[in-house]
Amino acid sequence: MQAHTEGSSLLALQIGFNAQNALAACDLADNGLPGLKGILEGRFGYFGLIEAAGDIHSVLSTLKQNWRINEVAHKPFPSGRATHGIVDAIRELQMHNEIDANEVVRLEARVPSLINHLVGRPVHDKMEISYARLNGQYAAAVMLKNKFIGIHDYTNEAIRNKTSIDLAKKVEIIVNENPNPNALSPIEIDVFMQNGQKLSKRIETVYGNPQKPLSREKHLTKFRRNWQVAKVGLMKEL
Repeated sequence: MQAHTEGSSLLALQIGFNAQNALAACDLADNGLPGLKGILEGRFGYFGLIEAAGDIHSVLSTLKQNWRINEVAHKPFPSGRATHGIVDAIRELQMHNEIDANEVVRLEARVPSLINHLVGRPVHDKMEISYARLNGQYAAAVMLKNKFIGIHDYTNEAIRNKTSIDLAKKVEIIVNENPNPNALSPIEIDVFMQNGQKLSKRIETVYGNPQKPLSREKHLTKFRRNWQVAKVGLMKEL
């Protein structure tokens, strides 16, 4: 959370380190290296040092029944996940309305306090890429302009684009009255147009949530699109 709060590139690296270490642990176990037996409940285990109220027995009965990986959200866009409720609301409005970004007067997004904490940081023309990824105003502006957010929207050139920055400054993120400090939804947006029209949308479940998932084809399209910026080409069969 500290990396997220600071808008640091270490946020993504921490996830990468975790994944790398998990793969290394599997390889070590596969080659016969014994692990610690008291990693959770030992005197210096996780529960003893960090989570004193932890109770592993409340989880044991759910093993092989509740697969938690099926509860993990998948990110449709390369911006921070906390921007996606705002982006999803814009996406759904665009599905049913012609919205010319040049005619947007302002956009108001009413969000839970956690969303504001994570991505409510002010937009400016000297942002670092990691900062821009965690910026709700910028993500909203790109979605309004392009009807999509891709990796190429997070280059140094893209995040300093004057049109994008000017549009992002028209986005206002407002904390709603949700009392849950961990809530990521609901999110409500109002888009005010030059012709006096007001377009509104409320999002209860954010796109990418298991209850509102990407299709398999959308997953594959995202994977292939992301791989285009890799140094090694993708095998044709993928």
